[in-house]
Amino acid sequence: MRQTGSSHPKRLSEPPRDLDTRFPAREVTRDMHVCRRCGELAGMFTDPRDDRVERQQKCACRLDSLRPSPTASIRVGWPSYDFNTAVELCFCCCAEVLHTGSFQSPLFCAECQPWVQARNDASLGFIVPTNRLQTMDTDLESATRTVEERLASEATRSALLGGMTRLKSRRRDVVAGVIEESFAQAFEVSVAEYLESQQEVSRFERFLSLSELFPSE
Repeated sequence: MRQTGSSHPKRLSEPPRDLDTRFPAREVTRDMHVCRRCGELAGMFTDPRDDRVERQQKCACRLDSLRPSPTASIRVGWPSYDFNTAVELCFCCCAEVLHTGSFQSPLFCAECQPWVQARNDASLGFIVPTNRLQTMDTDLESATRTVEERLASEATRSALLGGMTRLKSRRRDVVAGVIEESFAQAFEVSVAEYLESQQEVSRFERFLSLSELFPSE
């Protein structure tokens, strides 16, 4: 019998958890679909961190797991997750599925991540966020910093938060374009069919289009 156990997620102050999972992200999405409206994944899945448990992931159109809602006080987080999302599309190529659920989970697939990191290392301008933790106020040493240092830190965090918003909007637009072109404007498409349609896409060209959203100087 499948379990649907639940408990509150661990606090950010705890050591990073081992994110190794029992099976590949693509296998998790076997019965899931891609939403054309928000570009997120939804559907039933077997929890990759505990294969005794089946869960339902909801996309932003139905329930944004990262946005407070009137029912947030009674909604219970999945064990071992910072937010109720197990898998999502890469924010760069939008052609690969990633494990997620931790604020420290990478936003980009193994092919796109080095390009984004190299771009950030060479940039004198806007930095592309590479995980959600960067957009959060977790500076435990802020009380010992000068006013100027705190203002600089807050400005950086604000820029990264804006960058996260741009990444979400771009992924939504890319997914909508793919579905409109390849699936006759269907409202949702199975993840397997969507990924198959993206096999020949140039991930580097997708990276270049992402870079245009973040001026380097």
